[in-house]
Amino acid sequence: MCDRGVLCQPGGGAHKKLIAAALHWLSGGAASAAEQSAQFEDDAARYGIPLDLLQASAEVVPEEFEIWPENDVSLGVFLRCTTQWRHRQHGDTSRITGLDYAAVESVLRMYQVKSKREVFEDVRAMELAVLDKVNNPS
Repeated sequence: MCDRGVLCQPGGGAHKKLIAAALHWLSGGAASAAEQSAQFEDDAARYGIPLDLLQASAEVVPEEFEIWPENDVSLGVFLRCTTQWRHRQHGDTSRITGLDYAAVESVLRMYQVKSKREVFEDVRAMELAVLDKVNNPS
């Protein structure tokens, strides 16, 4: 069992879809460079178009991302807090340390969210996924 008595899926967890949504937001909704490159190569081979010509004429279109209804409130709160990231300056670099939880609480109250604790935990799961990706790029 996961937090709040929610059954977890193997290899996923109760927050898997929300984490994927947060990372999708972080990427700007675009497919990864490797995914785009593979798609270009497949299309060039399939349609007989020179790869460089196809890549030069490509328009980057954000991928659609399905949100389950049970995640709508949590994702909405997260997106309303995306200007509330805290940063720590260290020499010439800045590191994101997390969301300003006072701002998150304010959004929860402002939008009269009923299950504040559950939604806050969902937002934290998304926050941690974004922090891991931003602060440990691979």
